[in-house]
Amino acid sequence: MVEMREIEAFLAVAAELHFGRAAQRLRVTTSHVSQTIRTLERRIGGQLLERTSRRVTLTPLGRHLREQLEPAHAQLLAAIAAARQQAAALRGELRIGYHSMTAGGTFAAVAGRFEDEHPECAVSLIEVPLKDPYAPLAQGDIDMLVSWRPVEAPPGLVVGAILDSQPHVLAVAADHPLVTKGEISIEQVPDWPLTHTGEAIHPALLRAIVPAATPGGRALRRAVTSRSLHDTVRLVATGRAVHLTVGAFRAYGLDDRVTTIAVPDLPPVDRVLLWRADDRSPQVRQFAAKAGTPIDGEV
Repeated sequence: MVEMREIEAFLAVAAELHFGRAAQRLRVTTSHVSQTIRTLERRIGGQLLERTSRRVTLTPLGRHLREQLEPAHAQLLAAIAAARQQAAALRGELRIGYHSMTAGGTFAAVAGRFEDEHPECAVSLIEVPLKDPYAPLAQGDIDMLVSWRPVEAPPGLVVGAILDSQPHVLAVAADHPLVTKGEISIEQVPDWPLTHTGEAIHPALLRAIVPAATPGGRALRRAVTSRSLHDTVRLVATGRAVHLTVGAFRAYGLDDRVTTIAVPDLPPVDRVLLWRADDRSPQVRQFAAKAGTPIDGEV
């Protein structure tokens, strides 16, 4: 195996055509350079340099080797420099916004792998308001957002690959008549009063989870106003309303008075990452690639 120090010694002598100057460039002794070149020649099985007391010249084999090695050596050094630059850049903090029920699942696993590979770049989760989760991202207060995939991408933002998907469920009181059925068609949901968030949730986010009407055209009765997730749990637990949501609600919003039943005829809701279209920071590039959306060929 030829060693890197042998290649660098040969290229230095080939450039300087002088063992002393090559040694100065490499910050080693002249004898060390001479010995290294002899070792390389033995490995290759041919003479690379003609040496006299007055001059050093390349043999035809030496010229050919130099022509082949110089671009490869430059490419190798460039790759190492780029890796060092990337490693140095992946420090500090990557701020990722989330709102209720979005910070779990595959996202949590991706964030864990990112931190394992880049221990000097901390992932900070910052809760954003349901009323407008996209504004902190657009304004630069956060670097990325994990959210339910909007029906349309907000202006200036990129929607990444699907992290995972959550089925639709209907949260009901533990003693609700629907519990015995185990599931319900979305066409039957309008028979029950639904929670209504008013202006507490962004319209695009609301449409991602709760359609305005069933596929059959029945309007969903948003009859009981809820001000928060805890308020929703209270309303459902007391039987005043039902709540159309996603399966992740089980981990965030249940107590022993609330349960969920499946709504199998609604498509699942996708959890995705969003970031600014003009953001090319190495932290965002690497996290997006880790989550399945390479930026500009990033892997």
